[in-house]
Amino acid sequence: MLALGGSRIGVGTDVAGSVRGPAHYSGVYSIRCSAGRFPRSGNVTSAAGQEGVVSVYSPMAKTIEDLSFFLKTVIDMKPWTYDHHVIPLPWRDVRDEMESKSVRWGVLRDDGIVTPSPACSRALDNVIAALKSQSHEVVEL
Repeated sequence: MLALGGSRIGVGTDVAGSVRGPAHYSGVYSIRCSAGRFPRSGNVTSAAGQEGVVSVYSPMAKTIEDLSFFLKTVIDMKPWTYDHHVIPLPWRDVRDEMESKSVRWGVLRDDGIVTPSPACSRALDNVIAALKSQSHEVVEL
């Protein structure tokens, strides 16, 4: 729906890639929020009590700017004041920090189980090159 322009923003649940995988293959942006970062009050899970790998609500958007704007807007609403699952952590714009200092990024190309496709490997190489061009440190794990 997002890839075809039917919506600008969406929210899905993600445990092992249910948001990230489809976004990757359809050319939209997504992020798997950390557990406790995005509100989930009023929603019911089919795996109640199974908290080994927590299902999290995560946004998707047509552009990275829309994704950032939406996530910032949700977090600026201080969802921890009405949803006890959310960690009280205000939005922090890391772009200013990244411009003023070098950041160390860890890269794990292959987990030994799933080998990345050539397209994913190429995309990762492009990201690494972009980070290095901005004087960031990239550590291969």
